[in-house]
Amino acid sequence: MSNYTPGEWTVSKNLAGDPVVAGTNHHDNDGYIICQTFGRHKHGNAALIAAAPDLLVALRELIGCAEPHRDRAEIKAARAAIAKATSGVTEDKT
Repeated sequence: MSNYTPGEWTVSKNLAGDPVVAGTNHHDNDGYIICQTFGRHKHGNAALIAAAPDLLVALRELIGCAEPHRDRAEIKAARAAIAKATSGVTEDKT
């Protein structure tokens, strides 16, 4: 079970033309808008946010392949990023 809106996240625009990140999973009643971004980097921020679930899955898979190198700084940084993305729940299996 995930602690975020499941399904693919996409970027669209609201009526004012501002980027909106939305989930495409229609199996719950939580609503579909994840967030709206503003400011100078609003389009880039929206793209990064929309990619977050895919990045999390990819990073977890990569960590699984890197078990022999678990003490490397890059692997520790990846585990810390996963923990940050999952509200501090650690992924460390050592």
